[in-house]
Amino acid sequence: MSIYTNAKPEMSKIRDKNNMRISEPVSPKSANQPTEVEVSLPMLLVIIGAIGLVGFALFNFFTKGGENPLVKQPPATLGEGLVDVTVSTDYLTIEGKEDASYIFVELSDFECPYCQAFSVGFQGETESTAAKIKKRYFDTGIMKRGYAPYIAVASHKPAATNETLGFYCAQEQGKGFAFFDGVFARTGGNGLGIDQKGAERGAIISLAKDIGADEEQFTACYDKRDIVAIDRIQEKIDQEIRTPWGDKFGSQNFGTPAFAVCKLSADNPTACVGKAYVGAWPYADMEGVIDTFLGEDAPEKN
Repeated sequence: MSIYTNAKPEMSKIRDKNNMRISEPVSPKSANQPTEVEVSLPMLLVIIGAIGLVGFALFNFFTKGGENPLVKQPPATLGEGLVDVTVSTDYLTIEGKEDASYIFVELSDFECPYCQAFSVGFQGETESTAAKIKKRYFDTGIMKRGYAPYIAVASHKPAATNETLGFYCAQEQGKGFAFFDGVFARTGGNGLGIDQKGAERGAIISLAKDIGADEEQFTACYDKRDIVAIDRIQEKIDQEIRTPWGDKFGSQNFGTPAFAVCKLSADNPTACVGKAYVGAWPYADMEGVIDTFLGEDAPEKN
């Protein structure tokens, strides 16, 4: 059993990806200046087509229960929500049998309630979906576990940011997944953090101590605020998973948890080729997708 990561935190700033520029106003022509507009036939056809498309969309919106055909809809089932992806292993923290060629990739936001429920169990469950996947695929050595933090909701900051930094600092000591488990066991979710105060510094360091991390080493790492790992990993995930999934189902429908089941490429061991999907679906649905992907390599059911 081994745990390792290739993500290298460095100094950076979290960039606001929601900034939008407003075009400078264009000065209107003088009221006394004649204006001549010439429209070519191709342009006229384009205009007519655009008007017709908008009209069609409005007609469908008002006659089909408000559903706009121009807006991409999320998949109704897990099977419908699978998208081909190639995931880089250089930003994953990986745990499992070293020679396993399959990886189950989890992308989660430490302040996402559904990510928390996937890990610790929904109300009424005696065993979480994550625990069942671990037993069937990780403990048998069929698949490795791969994880990358992904802050899906801006309002989850700063708690999710602080907890993600703590994860990477814990992973420097090989305790990233222990920190991961500790966060989801404690957090109030939706930005409250592990202390219900936004995951303040003292709470992060206290959790690190509880999992057996060296306090001095962890604190020195955490206080550097080396958050480039968050930026770069989010950009990689956007490029490799969110974009292809969003092209099919709409990027506005992408969120956490998100997953991929993939197999390491024989030609490029840093590339894992497979299928991605979004959502904390029931275990039976996930098992079906994973077993189908594994094919003959799927473990026998008890």
